[in-house]
Amino acid sequence: MMGSEAYVGVRSIGDIKSVKDKSGITVAEELSKLRERFPNMNYLPFERDVSCFVEAHIEQGPILENENIPIGAVTGIQGVRRMRVKIGGEEAHAGTTPYHLRADAIEESSRVIERLYSAFADVEDIRFTVGMVTVEPNVPSVVASEVIFSIDLRHPDSEILSSCEKQIKDLVLETVSKCSADVWCIAEADTISFDEKIIETIEQEAQKLELSCRRIFSGAGHDARQMNYFCPSGMIFVPSCGGVSHNVKEYTEKSDIVAGAKVLSATLVALANQAGIK
Repeated sequence: MMGSEAYVGVRSIGDIKSVKDKSGITVAEELSKLRERFPNMNYLPFERDVSCFVEAHIEQGPILENENIPIGAVTGIQGVRRMRVKIGGEEAHAGTTPYHLRADAIEESSRVIERLYSAFADVEDIRFTVGMVTVEPNVPSVVASEVIFSIDLRHPDSEILSSCEKQIKDLVLETVSKCSADVWCIAEADTISFDEKIIETIEQEAQKLELSCRRIFSGAGHDARQMNYFCPSGMIFVPSCGGVSHNVKEYTEKSDIVAGAKVLSATLVALANQAGIK
């Protein structure tokens, strides 16, 4: 969402350009390559006269498909904390180092991850995920010296989200005994609610087109989150087959895509008329 972040000013261009990927390549370097590849590309200044913003997107979840509803009028986006945990141990030979003398980063990390999943298993509406783990030196016959893993934490209530973030930090430090531990947040966003007028307009235009519509809350982040800080914003969801997303099997039926496009078009016309835009 770097584009929308830059557009609304919640993140500086300089900060965005300095971001590196896993290979150490910065956004600035890639932008430079893009300019070289398309030398005749036009450059336009940011336009700030915006009445409202409406984004169409696949749901990325199973609700609309399961209920056989083609249109979702999105009411808001839940908050998120993206965190990293680093467990530092000591590299040692797997065959010669006695168990009680080891500072095994994988052992400690395993206990931490298990406790974290258990701690949040019964928290209503929480979404807790460890999706990435990196190990050093990642060699079969060597005790791991370092483990870094990711945490994706989401909840519709920003206060509960902040409380869970603190709980994670406390639990990690309580659990680790033989190794060092560090916990930090790399990105955060609180829960937002979309403009009620836009939500109602989406519902009304779907009804006029004789398309079933339901209100739905977004569990994933979108550009509309950033735009919501700048102008009245909203979103239209269409079904995701099997709820699959960020995957080569991601798919939405053409009929649902057409339905979403029709509602988007009608909604934009209606909002433009309401604002007196010609």
